[in-house]
Amino acid sequence: MSAEKEEIIVPVIAEQLHVDAVPVPKGGVRVVKRTIGQEHLVEGELRKDHVEVKRLKTNRIVDGPQPPTQVGNTTIIPIVEETIRIERQWVVTEEIHLTRTETTEHFQDKVVLNHEEATVERFDQAGQTTQTDNPES
Repeated sequence: MSAEKEEIIVPVIAEQLHVDAVPVPKGGVRVVKRTIGQEHLVEGELRKDHVEVKRLKTNRIVDGPQPPTQVGNTTIIPIVEETIRIERQWVVTEEIHLTRTETTEHFQDKVVLNHEEATVERFDQAGQTTQTDNPES
C-alpha cells in the first residue's frame, strides 16, 4: 500500500419484501330477498257530500242578470231569460206591513227636585254680625 490511502468501497445489500395476495375462490355468499305482506286494520271517518238538485219555476220579473246567492247550505243559481214586452210592468213580490199601536199606562216614580235658598249676613268693622237678610222671614 502506498502512502496514499486507498478507498475501499464495500457494497451494502438490503433485501426488501413485497407481499401480494392473490384471491382464491373458496365459496360465495348469496342474498335472497323476499317481501311478506301483512294486513293491518285501519279505521277513520270519511265525509261525503250529497247535493240534491231542484229546479223551481219562479217567473219573477227582475232588472237583469242576478248573482248566485247562498242561503244556509243551499246555493241558489238564478237562470234568466230576456223577453221583449210592449208595456212596462211592476210586480210586487213582497209587502212589509207595519202596524202601529198606541197604549197608555200609569207611571209613578220618586224624583228629587233641588232648590237654593240664600241668606245674606252683614258684618261691622269689628267682625260682628249686624244684619241678616233672610227672604223667607
